[in-house]
Amino acid sequence: MSSIEEIARGGYWREADAQELVHAWQASCQPTACFVANVGCSPVRLGRWVRCLAQVAQPTFVELRVIEPISTPIEVLVGGLVIRVPSCFEPAALRRVIDVLAERC
Repeated sequence: MSSIEEIARGGYWREADAQELVHAWQASCQPTACFVANVGCSPVRLGRWVRCLAQVAQPTFVELRVIEPISTPIEVLVGGLVIRVPSCFEPAALRRVIDVLAERC
C-alpha cells in the first residue's frame, strides 16, 4: 500500500497530509471519482480539503519590468495549469484569466 493510500484511509488528515493527497490527485489527472476509488477515501473529504487549501494559497502577482521587447510568448503557471501569454498582451485581461483559473484550481 502506498503512503497516499495510507493517508487516504487514515482517520485524521493533518494539513500536510491533505496537501500531499490533493497534489497526488492533481498530478494524477484523474477525475475525482476515479482517484478516490483507487486510493480509498471519500470524495466529499477530498473536495473539502481542496477548497480549504485553495483559500490558503491565493495567487500573487509579481511586477515584471520588460527590459527588452519580448518576441516569444511567456508561460505563467497557475494552480498546475500553464498559460501561454503572447508578447502583446493586456495586463488586465491576463489578470481576469488568472482570477478565473485560480477559482477553479
